[in-house]
Amino acid sequence: YMIDTVPLAGTGTPSDPYIITSCVELQSMGDDSTSLTKSYKLANDIDCSATSGWNSGAGFMPIGDVSTNFTGTFKGNGKKITGLFINRPSIENIGLFGSISGSTISNVGVEGVNITGLNYVGGLIGLDDNTSIISNSYSTGSVTGLNYVGGLVGFHKNGTIFNSYSLASASISGSAAVGGLVGLNRAAISNSYSSGVVSGPQAGGFVGNNDSGIITASLWDTEVSSKADGCGAGSCIGVTGKTTTEM
Repeated sequence: YMIDTVPLAGTGTPSDPYIITSCVELQSMGDDSTSLTKSYKLANDIDCSATSGWNSGAGFMPIGDVSTNFTGTFKGNGKKITGLFINRPSIENIGLFGSISGSTISNVGVEGVNITGLNYVGGLIGLDDNTSIISNSYSTGSVTGLNYVGGLVGFHKNGTIFNSYSLASASISGSAAVGGLVGLNRAAISNSYSSGVVSGPQAGGFVGNNDSGIITASLWDTEVSSKADGCGAGSCIGVTGKTTTEM
């Protein structure tokens, strides 16, 4: 399945963002380096279940990678993206967004994801590379990789996550960092929570490895995650474990 360039309503500026109405239009955000700098807004809920048949079974192509980060703005507008499928087990930086830098991503839910990648894998974002803001967003489904896997974000390197959560189950087959919300954290997380099954050698209910990151006012479900520790490694000040009833 090949994606052709799709003309979108709007001009792609922060005040007049391109309007996304379908999964094909969503995929067009990654068409070229120019499109990765623009602003976008969801007009409605997006059904991406057809992505399981895209690209000879590899599914959706993540928006942005380490050589061409997504640097624009994505306004979810309180809408959700359902059924996103990605099966790229030999590729790093995997998620709806593969790699972002200096972006603002807000008010979006990704529900029922089925995402497989190599390293830096998340339900919403694989790698948050630099000073991005992720807010009021969530993920559910299944996220799998070798190392650095999170229900919402694989590697939160810089910037801020706040008012967000993940119910996604996350697992790794390697040895480094799987977390309910974030795999490897070196940045700020606040007012967020996770409540998904977490499995792997270095696993935490909230963050797999909190490596100099700052966490405040956050929670994880100790029962669902089966993890007594919020962080698999690193300091875990600022995140509190709760039972399912307490959550």
